[in-house]
Amino acid sequence: MQKQVLLCPDSVVLERAAKKNAVVSEGALSKQLVYAEPSEKLDLGKLVNATNGEVKVFLADYSEQAKLPVHLIIPSVASYLALHISNNEVDAPQVNTLLKTWQSYFEACKQLLLMHPDAFVAKGISVSAHINIREAAQHALNNDDALLQLHEDWSTFVAKKDRALRPLNKYLSELGADLREVARLRSEVERLCGERDDIERKYIDELKLSASELAELKSENELLLLQIAQLQEELEEVYLKGQSREKEAQGEIARLEAEIESSSASKGKQDELETENELLLLQIAQLQEELEHYFLEYNKAIAGSKPKKPKGPKNQIMILQSSIEHGNERLTIRIKNLHVGERTFNLFDLSIGAKRVRDDGFSNLGVLELRVLPGKKAPLQDWKPNKRDRWGRKLYLEVSKQPEIHQKTQVEKLSLQDRKFLRELLALISEGADNISLNGAKLNRPMQHWQSLLLDMSTALDAN
Repeated sequence: MQKQVLLCPDSVVLERAAKKNAVVSEGALSKQLVYAEPSEKLDLGKLVNATNGEVKVFLADYSEQAKLPVHLIIPSVASYLALHISNNEVDAPQVNTLLKTWQSYFEACKQLLLMHPDAFVAKGISVSAHINIREAAQHALNNDDALLQLHEDWSTFVAKKDRALRPLNKYLSELGADLREVARLRSEVERLCGERDDIERKYIDELKLSASELAELKSENELLLLQIAQLQEELEEVYLKGQSREKEAQGEIARLEAEIESSSASKGKQDELETENELLLLQIAQLQEELEHYFLEYNKAIAGSKPKKPKGPKNQIMILQSSIEHGNERLTIRIKNLHVGERTFNLFDLSIGAKRVRDDGFSNLGVLELRVLPGKKAPLQDWKPNKRDRWGRKLYLEVSKQPEIHQKTQVEKLSLQDRKFLRELLALISEGADNISLNGAKLNRPMQHWQSLLLDMSTALDAN
């Protein structure tokens, strides 16, 4: 009985996909195949052992009279990285080398699948990838359009062949549509905010306008604020709809996983479904993260567009968001009518983070993040941001009572006036911790832990 031939990109994938007693041989694929008429006899040897082959491959149980079709083992980008990075420590040069290998291998396999669909079939492979590897794979796809297109083609050849995954593809498509709608609404908000800024400049440049003209401009501004409020309602509706669809998708995934566990299908079939579930979960998580980001950015834009009201109680502190990332915890805080020394702000946003969190509380290492405030106002007199992420430039400081050299250097770059301002700001938040408005946020740790961390950071800034 002839055995099924497997074709893999390297020995690591072959060892995972092939049986232990398989006969292993090496071959080569060409990325420049010449089209052959359907009437011509298929020469399998020339295809998998091409004389001008640029892509080295490994074959299991290959012979000249091999049983067709040949199974092309093509893992996803995340699965391929997980197979080769055993310690879950992501190294950028290694990741780039692996991605180039995967890209060349899939391009060669894609030609075989398109030109000889009866002789070759694509098969996935299931690998549980660490979150560091999944994030590295997603980062590479987000920053390389060519790689992203190839991965979408991979999904067409491998992921979408199974009927059981079609409901998930539908949910994913709907979530993508929601995200595009969020982007459209965000663009509309930015346009309206720009128009509002133009109207405000008219007020400044034309102070001698007649009473009737001023009333007309005021009416236009009120209309813009009404439109912004309407857009906010639409955005919240889309956001809630996206959360509902994510829950539906999670339920569908759980149902499919239960079916896979109870099914008597072959192990290879289950591995393919698990691989596709991992891919869809990664994509859903990415969409949810971007949706939440746009929602927060939109709220910041709305806060910046509202008429300024300098009067009111001083130092009203509220928590906008509480989050946990890779074992670290962070609070996003907003202070209304902030008064610290001679400095005043209508709105002041900052993030406080706790690193190296222990079970019994926080360590003495805290993180302070500042960004440009609403109205494009700098949070410090000597504003020198030192990092950039997908939301823009920011000042990132690690503050500790026993700082390392690079941490101490970053703090010393601040002017004495700005360092004093931050020290008093952290002390103010710590002292007012009992009156902080949670604003619907749920804290993972008691407020006393954050109060102690803020006080330690304030003291550390004084020591530095």
